[in-house]
Amino acid sequence: MNKEQKEAIDFPVDKNLIISAGAGSGKTYTLSLRVQKIIEEKKISPSQLLILTFTNNAAHNMKKKILEKFSSSSFSDKMLSSHVQTFDSFMQFLLKKFSSLIDVSSSFSIVDKSIINTQKKKLIDQILDEYYEDEIKREKIKKVLIKHSFFKDDNLKNIIISIY
Repeated sequence: MNKEQKEAIDFPVDKNLIISAGAGSGKTYTLSLRVQKIIEEKKISPSQLLILTFTNNAAHNMKKKILEKFSSSSFSDKMLSSHVQTFDSFMQFLLKKFSSLIDVSSSFSIVDKSIINTQKKKLIDQILDEYYEDEIKREKIKKVLIKHSFFKDDNLKNIIISIY
């Protein structure tokens, strides 16, 4: 253990701490020792613990290391109530927990732009399919495509998506 790791482990509990270092530098090791010390000294309970990381992999590894530290102690079951997760998943937890206070359905889900664009294209496909099934509507859409020099539906779909 180096000097910086020791300082991080002994850093006051009532102050915020950020551990930032390169891969393989011992961040997880240092933080798991800090957590062990804080909990064993009864400065906080496991349910008060909040550790945020940027990746699911880092959160998983951190929680695993911390659980290993407490595997033979009376805290092992209580450690499962700690929050060791990504910033995104913690925010999602908060939104679900307090959804009624901010008038949001608790069954919401978070999607990224690529999923939204895929869904938009599927909806446009459904609409175009309906138009092509009806002879009158098919002629109307054909006129629109010809008028605007669209020889493929894809060009029309991209314009519709870009307008929205």
